[in-house]
Amino acid sequence: MSFPEVTAANVAEVLQNDRMVKVAGVDVDGQRRGKLMKKSKFLSIATGGFGFCSNIFGWDQQDMDYPKELAICNEENGYRDLIAVPDLSSFRRILWENNVPFFLVSFLDPDTREPVCACPRGLLKNATAKVEAAGECRIALQCSEAKDMADKASVFKYVIKAYGIKHGITPCFMAKPRQGLPGNGGYMNISLITADGKNAFTRDIPDPSPPYPDVAHLSDLGLLTGLLDIMPLFAPTINSYKRLVEDFSAPNTVSWGLEHRAESIQLITPATANANTTRFEIRVPGADANPHFVLAAIIALGWFGVEKKLEIPVPPLPKGEDMSGASVKSMPLAKSLKEVVTKFTRPDSVAREVFGDSFVEHFGGTREHEIRLWEEAVTDWEVRRYIETV
Repeated sequence: MSFPEVTAANVAEVLQNDRMVKVAGVDVDGQRRGKLMKKSKFLSIATGGFGFCSNIFGWDQQDMDYPKELAICNEENGYRDLIAVPDLSSFRRILWENNVPFFLVSFLDPDTREPVCACPRGLLKNATAKVEAAGECRIALQCSEAKDMADKASVFKYVIKAYGIKHGITPCFMAKPRQGLPGNGGYMNISLITADGKNAFTRDIPDPSPPYPDVAHLSDLGLLTGLLDIMPLFAPTINSYKRLVEDFSAPNTVSWGLEHRAESIQLITPATANANTTRFEIRVPGADANPHFVLAAIIALGWFGVEKKLEIPVPPLPKGEDMSGASVKSMPLAKSLKEVVTKFTRPDSVAREVFGDSFVEHFGGTREHEIRLWEEAVTDWEVRRYIETV
């Protein structure tokens, strides 16, 4: 279903027959946090924004306070409100809620009016400030500009969950919901389009060994170089690392190759795809990842590679060879969230260079909270295994 383009000039007309409007922003776990308001209230804040409790960045996905107060919501700043600004271009209607109008919002600092460091939509906006990219999520979501693509993926998960509940089904976006079966991937396909509409990842003349790396090579190098340091954005939960194991159709090393499904980054080129759809497929993210953070990381690392003109860290994975092959020299991916958070937050992390200290400290703090809860948990597996045997 298509919806009309909404602007400040026509928003009142588009909503003329509505009484209520629903708005929501995205938190660090990819959940939508919002409210239902009267149309008159929405029209009064449609361009300037409104106050929104900063606690959404001080709570985890179960609404539990983080044990360590983080930068956005804390006693020092008085747990102040943020400014939530509706994105009028994100207009949709929620068909199963009486067709209520729906808009996504971005969260701004009330003093600077800049995106707060952990706002997923703001982080992606900043990452695309230097380079405009197009991304594609595999589940029947049409390719579009990166910021819109992340919104689509987030709303898609919301729609699927809402419809599932109406029909007595619990849709699952866990990375590994069942032992012994492959997990749920959240692959991202990325291409870069130039100002004149050309795919920047293609070449006019084939050259297997160019004298100077082109933008596709440099972007790939940035992703490979920074992958281990930004893993919490691709695999943000304890469960994420149950998916990234051998023999279950998921990558487990820092690796790349031409149309090879065993590696972290797959290059898809002619003849499998036509020249205009030449792209990278980043296969590490799981379905549990926040799509705004995933795309922000891909774009930021790609540009990092272009700026730094990096050397390639690992050779491509040869076709016909799996990750246990003799010629494979790839570094293994981390085995746990605790391991990757240590890399993510260390002083010389690539994550700090591309996203800044404020975001790394905030998001790292949220993951440390997740780790602490896991370490305190007693699982069903432990009970079944030990209750009668120790």
